[in-house]
Amino acid sequence: MLPGSTICTSVASDQFDKNLATRYARAMLLCRQACAHFPTIPIITYSQCLALVEDKKTERVVFIDVRSHEEREVSMLPGAISRSDFECLALDPQAEAQQGLVLVPYCTIGFRSGEYSAALLATGWDNGRVYNGAGVVPFSYEPGFRLVSRARSAASIRDTADRAGEEATMQVHVFSCQWDVAHPEYEAHTFDALHSLFQGAMHLLRKWMS
Repeated sequence: MLPGSTICTSVASDQFDKNLATRYARAMLLCRQACAHFPTIPIITYSQCLALVEDKKTERVVFIDVRSHEEREVSMLPGAISRSDFECLALDPQAEAQQGLVLVPYCTIGFRSGEYSAALLATGWDNGRVYNGAGVVPFSYEPGFRLVSRARSAASIRDTADRAGEEATMQVHVFSCQWDVAHPEYEAHTFDALHSLFQGAMHLLRKWMS
């Protein structure tokens, strides 16, 4: 071992830890700012989602990816379904068969998912069964978090078919450079500035038309 190598490694590690802590703090600040627009909807972390999955009172936690097709093509949460797939199920929130479901919309940082969570509440889902996922950026720092390159396009949320097509990936779409603060072990994809502006405009247009 070269003289001083242990010290150098320690200094490098300390610096990495500081940079990681700064990056994480930035991710959580952005998440809080986004979710502050929806103060009545509880924010949920990935670890809390996993705890809900293990809760015997919960029949199923449904992850609803509300991001664009381009973002979902990069990666999704395992077993997640798109917003359109979920809506195609045409579930009755008041039906007894749906009482054990917990819905967790998620996006990049919690804003789009917050909007969709509010929309779900407006259609009859109650507050105890709808959470706003903190987003793939904050999720990326949590133990047990993983992404897959192709999640199932499930015909039913009770489908337990083989997930062989779900390949683990270390790539994540963070929408734009503004939110490029996912854990550094992930390779971040972003839209270019013009595309980001277009996506934002389309999102506002869809909101205005709904």
